[in-house]
Amino acid sequence: MKQCPYCNAQIADDSKFCGECGKEYPQDNVCPKCGATVNEGDIYCEKCGRNLTDGSYADTSIISDEIQEGGESSFKKYLPYILVAIALIAICGGGWWYFNSSKAPQSNNEAAVAEAVEADSVAAEAVEEEFAADTLASDIPPMEQALNAYEPILDKYIAKGESNNHYEEYYFLHDVTGDGIPELWLHVDGGESYNLLTFTYKDGQTKQISKIDVGHPSHHSFYSGSNYILIVYASMGASSWHKCEYNNGKIQDKEIFSETLSEEDENAEYKEPSETAISPIEITNKQELHNIVY
Repeated sequence: MKQCPYCNAQIADDSKFCGECGKEYPQDNVCPKCGATVNEGDIYCEKCGRNLTDGSYADTSIISDEIQEGGESSFKKYLPYILVAIALIAICGGGWWYFNSSKAPQSNNEAAVAEAVEADSVAAEAVEEEFAADTLASDIPPMEQALNAYEPILDKYIAKGESNNHYEEYYFLHDVTGDGIPELWLHVDGGESYNLLTFTYKDGQTKQISKIDVGHPSHHSFYSGSNYILIVYASMGASSWHKCEYNNGKIQDKEIFSETLSEEDENAEYKEPSETAISPIEITNKQELHNIVY
């Protein structure tokens, strides 16, 4: 005879079902403490160490409840760790999302780069270089931008005048537009006479705003005034001053003084302007462009 683990009724050894409660007899015995399966004749439960020799087995429904309560207790034990892990995952995920969203295109140039990457890797490189150049230019002070823009103009006239060794060709800087950025003044060979060319820099571009015929280079000099320059012509006992002043987008050349010296007075001297004399720089000495103290 054997005992039903559900109602403790005595049933035959070969019975599969209990005659009292009708439940199927388990193939193996069950530990009344932890519900683990034990073999017939075991004295102790291999899982929890419970003494099995008292001959009583608890109802499996009770055992099931105990197991569930034990599982719930374990869950509560590890719940704080689980919550901390979830919080860390949420923080890391949020940080990843913010970092990647903050790297989204913030300007038209960056958007162009992003579009070019999808379309063509070569085009992307070209747009990237253009964006880098724009960024670099924005970091350069306006004065330095203007000097950088004037360099190609010097290169042009250096190459153009190689045939005459740049005799009496030079340049200087002076602001006549009143914007704080000096204009580039070039004294270059114009063929039969010399020309004084003026270039200004604004909004990232250079523009020529004057071309004045100054004749032979040995007969004139330059003086800087407030938003103007003076060209002083002197030759053969005669002198005249021309004021070059910016007005309506152009430079106007106007005579403001003239004199004739007496041929009898050998010690007579030309009248000098009160403005500061300008010391031009040879046109081939391009490195001095950035060293001029303006």
